[in-house]
Amino acid sequence: MLCADGSIHVRKQRGRELRAANLVERQGEGRAFRHGKGRENPSLIVGTDQPGTSSDHRHLTRKRHGDDMKRLTLSFDNGPTDGTGAVLDALAQRAIKTSFFLVGKQLRAPGARALAERAKAEGHWIGNHTLSHDVPLGRADAPHGHHLREIEEMDVLLDGLNEDVPLFRPYAGKGILGPHVFTAESLDYLRRTRHTVVLWNSVPRDWEQPPNAWVARALADIEAQSWTTVVLHDKPNDAMKHLPAFLDTVMARRIEIRQEFPPDCLPMVAGESQWDASALVRAT
Repeated sequence: MLCADGSIHVRKQRGRELRAANLVERQGEGRAFRHGKGRENPSLIVGTDQPGTSSDHRHLTRKRHGDDMKRLTLSFDNGPTDGTGAVLDALAQRAIKTSFFLVGKQLRAPGARALAERAKAEGHWIGNHTLSHDVPLGRADAPHGHHLREIEEMDVLLDGLNEDVPLFRPYAGKGILGPHVFTAESLDYLRRTRHTVVLWNSVPRDWEQPPNAWVARALADIEAQSWTTVVLHDKPNDAMKHLPAFLDTVMARRIEIRQEFPPDCLPMVAGESQWDASALVRAT
């Protein structure tokens, strides 16, 4: 599997089958979300007859995996910001559920927690994207204790927002994976605290100009692989003005939008290693 902008290949351990069931439970509901090929939780598919689903879009996503339908998982990093509300509006209008990976310094801003609470209330998953989002955990020049403090203190800030099985997405720097992402100690901490680690396989660079260019890059990634996890940023900029058109194009192409993540982007699930992630760990 090529994860995150083409910089590194990560493969499943030989002989290991990724277990699909009981990977993540929604807080307060106790329902397992399934991630494996051929398994699905219909309540997570846009267009099913669940409460809050827009009837205008139900007919667009009736096909199932046996029809070789492309799959898309959307995620938003680096919020909450003044742009998060507009992103939530666009998702709600289309009955799409995603994940928001929050940064501590953003969550502390006035009004930010209310946006995170709204996202949670509307059915989106909330994850930890580090406390400060400044230095990757595995960088040799990181301050002493940085690799643990960035995770642990952010988990404290997320109290009441995070999932029963907490989600963590590392800061890599422009989405490029490598040995700067983790230390052995940070992975051990995530293991002991039963985190699920969420990576990605599409970073369409929505911070670049022109502000609509990310749309074509994201669509190309979706067409190139069977299940794409796209990283976007809910920032108050012109890039997210193109989110509604992107979502409408995805739905018109009958791409299945799912909330859960593909197994190849989950090196750890509830503290259990799923495949060899040593290429993401700084050598000691």
